[in-house]
Amino acid sequence: MTHVRLTLTTIAVMVCAIVSTTMPVAGAHEFSATAMGLLTLKPLINLRLVNKSGTIECSVQKLTAGEAALSAKTTAFTVQYSGCKAFGLAATLSPAQYEFNAEGSVSLVRTMTLKATGCLMTWPSSKNQHLSSMKYTQMGNAVAMTWFVTSMTSFGTGATCEYAEESKGTVEDVWWLALASGAGSVEWK
Repeated sequence: MTHVRLTLTTIAVMVCAIVSTTMPVAGAHEFSATAMGLLTLKPLINLRLVNKSGTIECSVQKLTAGEAALSAKTTAFTVQYSGCKAFGLAATLSPAQYEFNAEGSVSLVRTMTLKATGCLMTWPSSKNQHLSSMKYTQMGNAVAMTWFVTSMTSFGTGATCEYAEESKGTVEDVWWLALASGAGSVEWK
């Protein structure tokens, strides 16, 4: 029988080596997919935007562009909205291009606009970068993406929504992100 004598220093070095290979480093999150392919987005709740003029809700959200990467710090796609109402009025919200960072932020890539009777609202992309409060949760072969952003910048013009620029708008939404083919998984790690 062979005896191995371990010193305290040797044990400490071994523990550090194990921890450094098994524990994620802060700031080291990423999105990954087990296969290349188109992404599918399934909304779990209605989009809800709130600003000085009131509440905007859209009941239909459809992913119109987006492709999985085998490994990436960000994922970007375009979402088309319909079934929208702004403070009780029928409204049209332009498609939104978003970039999601695995560390928990979202950026608006292209300016988004809303049109309703007597109202034009604008969310400028230049003022809506790296907004925090994104939460990602691995759910089987998909990722649940939960929004609760509290610093969305917008401004409104027109009789029903005139207001100067404000930076306290909120966004609430939950999406289920997966590979469209169903053959493989999207992961956040």
